[in-house]
Formats: sequence, structure tokens, C-alpha cells
Amino acid sequence: MKKIKLGMIGSGHVSNRYFEQAAILEGVQIVATYSRHLENAEKKASAYGIPGWYDDYRLMLDREDLDGVVVTTPHSMHAEPVLAGVGAGIACSERETDGDHIRRL
Repeated sequence: MKKIKLGMIGSGHVSNRYFEQAAILEGVQIVATYSRHLENAEKKASAYGIPGWYDDYRLMLDREDLDGVVVTTPHSMHAEPVLAGVGAGIACSERETDGDHIRRL
């Protein structure tokens, strides 16, 4: 079974539920995370064993072989990364309150 490789755009506290859920789902792996501050992305990557971290989500979208992206930035900041992901041909999912949509990606 091919693993679904995801990127995370947003490394705040809301992203934790998505990192935790991906860790227990067979066939799903978050391979990169983004934060506006590289040290925050690196801390989150280290905490969850994520191999890639970025402070430029466009660079992440370009460099990583992603099947999808989960956007957990504040709602007012969703449009730009979602449009960039879709423009790169990558499935995008905005955060929902329950966190269960990672299964539907």
C-alpha cells in the first residue's frame, strides 16, 4: 500500500491533533511542516518525527512530493496557502473543528 504523504501548513497548537491522528492512521505520513518562523516548524517536526520543515510553504510545496496538504493556519490566513496548493496540483484541506477530515483527504 502506497503511503499518502501530507504537508502541514501551520505549526500552532491546532496542528497537534492532525499530527497525532496521522501518526495512528495506517498509510498516512506527514512528511513536512511549515511555520512562518523556521524554529517553530523545526520544533514541531522534531516533536512528531517529521523529516522536513520550512518557513516558506511555497518552497515546501515545490520541494516535497506531497499527495495533500492540511492547512491549520488561522482562518483569515487560509486562502493564500490553499490556492498555492491547488495551483501546484496538490489536494488541500482546511482545518475543521473535529480533525477527522484527515481521513477523508
